[in-house]
Amino acid sequence: MCKKCADGAPEAHDREPTLPKGVVRVNDRVTKTDPEAGITPEEWDGYIDGGRYRRYLLVCTAGPYRGGVDTVSVKLVDGVEDFAPQLSRYGSSSHLHMVAYGTGTEPYGDLIPHLNSEFSPWHKQDWFKAHIGRWAEHMPRFSTKFPGLVAYYQTPQKRKAGVLTPIKPGKYLKKYLGDVLTEEFIQEQGLAWQSFFAPAELKVTQDADEVQEVYENGPNSCMSKSADEFAGECHPARVYAGPDLGVAYIGDIDNAAARCVVWPEKKIFARVYGDYHRMGSALEAAGYKEGDADDFRGARLRRFYNGDFYTVPYSDVFNYASDNGEYLIWGRGDVYMQHTNGTSVDNPQGCRCDDCEGRLGEDGGFGVHRGATVCESCYFEDYFTCSITDEVFPNDQLVSSPDDYNISRYATQRYTSSVFYCDGTSTWYPTNYFDYVTLADGDTYEQSYADEHAFHCEFSEEWHDNAEHCELDDGRVFAWEATRYLTQQFWDWKDGAVEIGRIDHPAQLELTLDLALAA
Repeated sequence: MCKKCADGAPEAHDREPTLPKGVVRVNDRVTKTDPEAGITPEEWDGYIDGGRYRRYLLVCTAGPYRGGVDTVSVKLVDGVEDFAPQLSRYGSSSHLHMVAYGTGTEPYGDLIPHLNSEFSPWHKQDWFKAHIGRWAEHMPRFSTKFPGLVAYYQTPQKRKAGVLTPIKPGKYLKKYLGDVLTEEFIQEQGLAWQSFFAPAELKVTQDADEVQEVYENGPNSCMSKSADEFAGECHPARVYAGPDLGVAYIGDIDNAAARCVVWPEKKIFARVYGDYHRMGSALEAAGYKEGDADDFRGARLRRFYNGDFYTVPYSDVFNYASDNGEYLIWGRGDVYMQHTNGTSVDNPQGCRCDDCEGRLGEDGGFGVHRGATVCESCYFEDYFTCSITDEVFPNDQLVSSPDDYNISRYATQRYTSSVFYCDGTSTWYPTNYFDYVTLADGDTYEQSYADEHAFHCEFSEEWHDNAEHCELDDGRVFAWEATRYLTQQFWDWKDGAVEIGRIDHPAQLELTLDLALAA
């Protein structure tokens, strides 16, 4: 129960709470980091409207999206920040806090994890989310220097300086949430924090089966899928099972809370996946230091090669490795380690050409329509790139099209607004670069073809093929087809003005007709 309610003062909820230190109010629904803190938001000119914008970290402190966190661009209107678009997007009951951060701060790596972290016993609970406006500027996290304590930024000025203050978890809650939490609840949650962040046992393995199980059942990443979801000979993480590297983890082997690649002899570790707070503490306690690429250069990995490609994981450390015949060597080489399919090539299932079955080159071949992969020779001899869809199709899918344009039959069927067919030239044209007219009989002519082989009837105001061309003595033209219902049509069209004219018809007929023509 809320402490104020327990004390018999529920009306206290109706009062506006005191704003946290370093926070100022913009209006009744928006607060932001106090500009006096000296954190200058990044500004730039908009790409489309040319307006001036500032970037903030938006924290939804009330409303249906309470607890939501994201980056946001705020437009300056006459030098004043306009938050109306954000308020509208999050609904009429929302309250927003704008966290300022300067150039050089990476919000998704430096800030957001400490606002919506899943690695704290508090962050994911409703009672803590309900008061996110109080601690958004603090960005509390696990203290790596003092295990079991909370580390937080006391003020935006200290956040700017990178100064984290350690504090006991119970003391933190009493100081900042003591008016809404009971003493008993604070004590309970303080113990939960200390227990949750108790030093974890670090386990290091170079056993391939154990490495695979940690990856398959541990923290989520592009390499955490089961072996049968990769295209290689085995699970790609098995390359880390010695002789130099290994995998460190905390938690159970079938439910690891965190993992990372390590070089046990050098006591260095690479990127941590999962609960990096407790993992960092466990690594530090075991004497490990975070290594950079140069520290890992030359490390030997297990080698899995089937004659067409290597089974390798996506690597956070190096893009390439070399093959010495026994091991892969991290650093330089021609074994690519940036694919997420578990191999060194982009198309491991198509290591041979789908057309001629020849071996593909080092570039991995060329992808064509419907997922096939072909070699360079087949690609340039038998395929073309559609100018409409930018996809590659076999030559038998090429329809007649003007010079410098290749149009596929697929495009004529699926992208009808992007192409048109000229009945006069029997050719398909892209609508972005060619104009067309539609004749009275429904045929379509490309504009330049229409200029030569069709005309615009002055009376029906439609285009007709030249075979229908008729001309009066005074040079005015109309379509012979338009005279089929002459009396009614021409009279109605030209408001009753009658003129006698001789019609020259292609069939050499000479007729004198009463035409209702404009004076």
